[in-house]
Amino acid sequence: ELGFGAHTGITHVKVGQSVVIFGVGGVGLPIAQAAAMVSAYPIVGIERQAAKRALAEQFGVTHFFEPAGDVGAAVRAGVPLRIQSTASMFRVYK
Repeated sequence: ELGFGAHTGITHVKVGQSVVIFGVGGVGLPIAQAAAMVSAYPIVGIERQAAKRALAEQFGVTHFFEPAGDVGAAVRAGVPLRIQSTASMFRVYK
């Protein structure tokens, strides 16, 4: 519920708005699912474990990347909403 609730209660993603989720695990997947439910696009998942790609796509992730270098700096320029949901932190950037 944390991921889904955080998305619906905190982020307020709009139709067609792009979303980047850092970490598509137990928190990030429900965020992707909730973003897909409101027709956000693209929904970008950034995850170190390539094995999570298929599951992430089932939850609505439209683009999947394994981090190389400073991915955060690369996406900050053009994405209005970034959600960090890694094991060590949950944070929403608007």
